Amino acid sequence: PQIWRTDGTPNNWECVMPNGFGKQYFSISKMCVFGGYLYAAGGVSFDKKNYLYRTNNGTTWENVPIDTVQGAYFGDMLPYMGRLYLITYNNPCVYSSLDGITWEPVSDSKFNDANNSLFTDMEVYNGSMYVSTSNSTGTQIWKARVE
Repeated sequence: PQIWRTDGTPNNWECVMPNGFGKQYFSISKMCVFGGYLYAAGGVSFDKKNYLYRTNNGTTWENVPIDTVQGAYFGDMLPYMGRLYLITYNNPCVYSSLDGITWEPVSDSKFNDANNSLFTDMEVYNGSMYVSTSNSTGTQIWKARVE
């Protein structure tokens, strides 16, 4: 993939990551801002590995080690209440980080429902974080209890 940016001027785009972080078949699933960094999360489909990169200037990117995050693909990423959250699609789980580097699981895998095969989206509404799932019986929407 490539990452492009604009200053808002129509048709004024600049490629700031032309080589896809040096990985073939790499795709970025989500980008978000947290703690002064722009994060880009994605993976490589054939090796089922997640990758997380960040930049504090928009052009120089660093790889963020994510050895503690389990799951075939990243889903959504969302800053909430001073932490950065991310979800994984396969082996679904919600992870949290205070600094964008050290990650810990903050949900049970699949929310203790074996039918939940994917965590698909996260959003904040009226001060609470919500996570949607996909499963064999339809979908579920979970509301976080943050203490």
